[in-house]
Amino acid sequence: MTLLYPKNDEIFVVKYDNYFHQNDIKNYLKTREKYLENKNATEDKSTFESFRLKSFYYAGKTGEALNFIKSYYPIFLSDTLSSNPYKSDTRMVRVSAILKHSGNLKQANHLAEIYCNKVNSEFKHNGDLKKEKLEIIHDYSICACLSGNGKLASEIIEEYYFNRKSKASTYDGVLNNMITDLISDTPEFKELKIRIKEDINTMRNNAITFLKTENAWLEDR
Repeated sequence: MTLLYPKNDEIFVVKYDNYFHQNDIKNYLKTREKYLENKNATEDKSTFESFRLKSFYYAGKTGEALNFIKSYYPIFLSDTLSSNPYKSDTRMVRVSAILKHSGNLKQANHLAEIYCNKVNSEFKHNGDLKKEKLEIIHDYSICACLSGNGKLASEIIEEYYFNRKSKASTYDGVLNNMITDLISDTPEFKELKIRIKEDINTMRNNAITFLKTENAWLEDR
């Protein structure tokens, strides 16, 4: 990416993803900030809010995350929040996770219930993992995590990752994420993470072999 497209902003994405994979949170956050500055993402409300909330979480700044929610998502802190028109708003998933991590279980569960009612309403096969559409079971796994059901969440992730080969954004979307962190201590998820990491390593090794055959792998980089 750097060699072929030196002025492409997506290079920042590649860089901060790599830092994240290496558990280098300091440089991960710093590079994300540069990406936001280059994209002038403060004008893109949705992108700015999403990035900032995730950054606070990964930096371990729960207090700052809660203050951010009060400023940008005050509606999600209301105990009278109606299911309409917010029931399909995925932002409440992140807010619910942050609230759970901070100990505000009542409001977190309220938001999770609203979101998961929406997911359940879209079932066409009563939640059958073998029959429901891929995007539905992805959402279903989020509901299982928000409810703390590590066994169900692991079964769903097993279905879409291994059986349906839906592996995009696995590292930050499954292995290290404020949503799946809610079930990180369950034995089922611990076992699944080991298997996914092994699969990712296999894919990486195969990718390097492929790039070498294409003369596109530089050993000194």
